[in-house]
Amino acid sequence: MTLKQLLSTISWHCVRHRRHRREVLDAALQVWLRSGVDRVCVTGDLVNFALPAEYCGAADVLDRLSRVAPVSLVPGNHDALAASGMAELRRHWARWLDGEENSADGLLVHFHGPVAIVGLSSAIPTPPLLAYGAVQPQQLSALERLLPKLRQSGHFRVVMLHHPPQAGVMGWRCGLHQAAALRGILQRTGAELVLHGHLHRPVRAWLAGPDAPIPVFGAGSSSLLARRGGSGRRGHFHLFALEGSPGGWRLEVTDYFHDTSDGVFHPEASETVPGPACFRSH
Repeated sequence: MTLKQLLSTISWHCVRHRRHRREVLDAALQVWLRSGVDRVCVTGDLVNFALPAEYCGAADVLDRLSRVAPVSLVPGNHDALAASGMAELRRHWARWLDGEENSADGLLVHFHGPVAIVGLSSAIPTPPLLAYGAVQPQQLSALERLLPKLRQSGHFRVVMLHHPPQAGVMGWRCGLHQAAALRGILQRTGAELVLHGHLHRPVRAWLAGPDAPIPVFGAGSSSLLARRGGSGRRGHFHLFALEGSPGGWRLEVTDYFHDTSDGVFHPEASETVPGPACFRSH
């Protein structure tokens, strides 16, 4: 076990085991398995310590989801907590990490009807007490080549990664080191939606695009139990719904939150995102 894995284990036993609960995740799974979604997008942090048994257990959950809807996955910083775990990550999760094309450039690309999901991996092993992300140059180059092609073919382009790309949300220690470069690509090429994780709380933001602002949604943690009394952060996920066609997309997003009174996730807010979309979020 590395020093970072040891520190993470201490943190888990001291604090985090009381907040991140399997029963909360199971409640989210019940919604996902029954909701009739067309695609599940997972933005990382499926494990805590990067141990072999964790990758295997997470694969079981992903397999359950895959029986209901295709799954697109990008890893998070906890999934890459130790370099020793990267081979296990690939061994157990390859079927959800690999896309239909561009895999040689490190991109995940999945097509679902008019939707093109483009995943970037920002998860890398980092020293203790650091959780920053990095997108490799070949990924950024491939992304800049691909997004204009997808626009020309009329796809609704979803870009997903673990670390948030917007400015000002995290510092150097935990943020995305190539965030400015990624924002520049999106400003030049555009995208219809950006998804991320990492912050463990719901996030709404906008990035500059070539024609209109690009909506950014960060999901909370779907295993997070609220503190006693139901205050503070709690389990959360988005459910999106998409309709329309190029030039006339309409995007709707619904926030689901975990309720400690009955142990169930409930929809609490729904909105139509201004701009060219309607995609029902989850």
